[in-house]
Amino acid sequence: MAYPQAIGDTRSLYIVLEPLLDKIDFKRLKINKKRISSLESKLNEAIKEAKNPYLKGRLKKYCLNNKEIKNNLNKLKKYDPIIFITGVSCKPARYGNIPRKIAIDPEADEFFLTDKILERVQQIPEAYENILFWPVSPVMWPFIVRNNKIEHPLPKIIKKINREQEKKGSTTFGALSKSLESRYNKTNYKFYESLFDYKKALNYLIDWSPQLNELFKKYEKIERVEKEIRDISYLNNILMSFALGNIIKLLEPHKVYGYFMETSYCNKIFSLIHKSHNIEIKVLDCMRNARLSPFGECDDSAIDILDGLIRSLHQKKVGKKLKPPKRKKKETIIRISALKCHHYPFYLCANQRNCDKVTIPCAKHLIESLDEEVIELIYKDTTRHHYGIQGIESLIYRLITEDDHYITNSEGIHTSWLKERGNQKIEPLTFKSNKEIIGDLRASELSNKCDIARIISTYHKLIPIKIKKNDFAIVGDGEHKIINTQLEDKFLPNKVLEKIGLRAIKRDNYCEKFIIYRYDGITVTGHLDAAILIGSNIGIIDMKRTYLKDYKYQLLTYALGVNQMLKINPEKYYLIFVHRGYSGEVKDETPLIQVRAGSYREPIFTIMTVKKDGPLIKLLHERIKRVYKTKKKILNDKEEMLIRKSVSKKLGMCETCLSDTKQYCDYLFSRINDYKNLAQFFRVK
Repeated sequence: MAYPQAIGDTRSLYIVLEPLLDKIDFKRLKINKKRISSLESKLNEAIKEAKNPYLKGRLKKYCLNNKEIKNNLNKLKKYDPIIFITGVSCKPARYGNIPRKIAIDPEADEFFLTDKILERVQQIPEAYENILFWPVSPVMWPFIVRNNKIEHPLPKIIKKINREQEKKGSTTFGALSKSLESRYNKTNYKFYESLFDYKKALNYLIDWSPQLNELFKKYEKIERVEKEIRDISYLNNILMSFALGNIIKLLEPHKVYGYFMETSYCNKIFSLIHKSHNIEIKVLDCMRNARLSPFGECDDSAIDILDGLIRSLHQKKVGKKLKPPKRKKKETIIRISALKCHHYPFYLCANQRNCDKVTIPCAKHLIESLDEEVIELIYKDTTRHHYGIQGIESLIYRLITEDDHYITNSEGIHTSWLKERGNQKIEPLTFKSNKEIIGDLRASELSNKCDIARIISTYHKLIPIKIKKNDFAIVGDGEHKIINTQLEDKFLPNKVLEKIGLRAIKRDNYCEKFIIYRYDGITVTGHLDAAILIGSNIGIIDMKRTYLKDYKYQLLTYALGVNQMLKINPEKYYLIFVHRGYSGEVKDETPLIQVRAGSYREPIFTIMTVKKDGPLIKLLHERIKRVYKTKKKILNDKEEMLIRKSVSKKLGMCETCLSDTKQYCDYLFSRINDYKNLAQFFRVK
């Protein structure tokens, strides 16, 4: 289903929700008259556009579904309580290095939240059997639990709609149930969270600059573009709140609960329901730990709270105490004991045995070679955010001996690293670096949203100013040296590889390599952290500060560059992101005395696989061409450069820009009258 468009297609949303809507009374929301007038105007425009017969035909089955749900609400009153859940579930990402969010029906294979619920159902199915779960979505699609499966509570109405659709040769609905064994369930509907979240809509537009340019031309000023998207998102939330509010009023449930994160679009909708229908729901306080995890509502700590509520309700109903939930026994795995270094506790040492008797240089000597200022900044950052640093050898050791890493295969399905790894040999991939050049693009630019920052990334060495590096960059450079470099030929951490039957290999044979990837006449360059072989496949290990940014294109470029040089021709590529378990909750200005010291956690792995002919490679090539084309235009057109700078500033990207990039940027614009265009300034074609 291709609706609604990510920027907020209110007309499509109105068509789908129309059977559930009465009069939209904006006054009940207690907003000012000027905004009411603006919202009414947009709604009337959407209603007018919604008369499009093609659009109505494409969305007819969703309208019929909502109409039939409303007409059959009496059959759902026997279920109590109602638990409204997020309609946007974490999904192991097909094209991303972290679990991406996907808004589809609960019976679909990719809706991970129902998988997690079904896992708990197996332990005490009777506790779940009288509960009505209701995903917050434009298509009303509740589900119940029966016979260890989730099922649509009104399958007859869906089958009736399917018969009508078949007569007209139109698409029908698919699966109406799901179990842990289900496979290939057809997706019944799809929507985008950015429909209700203007910030996500803005991010979408930033990624797809052609649409942003169109809106910029239409509304002339970026403030008007942002206001337009904000108003559309707000109107969409209002439409959802009136539709869901009417449903809840008609159902008259005794208890209503909400299961979604504080930052979820669902919270916005239910706050409006409280204003428009005077309905309150109890939102489960389950997201304190989940926000530290990329899995969100699917995180086990969050599911524990949901399961606890359901068990508690069932216990009150049956009047007897229930057995506690069973916990899976953890498998015993062979691994290194990573102990804090006696001298630098943030370094997790795999060789910490009789340090006084060590006769060859170890990580302590490498850390001591750094400036005292750098060591102090690393200490503060690791202590404040509770993460430790491990050498590249220890990371490779963990990949070989552990099986608990998050991995997505090429079909986008979460799987076990142990299963994926199998009996494949894992070892460092040694090769000589390319000679360093200035290419057309740097691989890191493919993950950067600011067009000006992309240019600075490539040509910053040609800007004739000395800049002071920001603390993040200093810490990052220092940590990379500790992880990937060594000062002497003999280096104690190299011997970690011998513990798993590999040769002790110098780090510079496979770490910190300059890579060149050429595609369609465009040269992309970059420095990879480490390259390994997994069987006959290429693996790229890259250290990142956090998992919250998507770096998949950068790492895939490195992998393709290595293959282009070495002609390995693997079946797949492994993109291995090593990051700290940090969500940004602890602010960098928090005094160290307020931070619990002494907890230095091991880095976390997030792994994805890409088939050699997979769709992500095609998407990468499209992005390379698009970014290169945009970059050339900015280099040769000063007016375009000014427009892009204005857009970045108004969208708040300048506020989050790193200080070193900002210094380069400020210098370029301070000299703007001294050159015809950036190409002339950098003396490039």
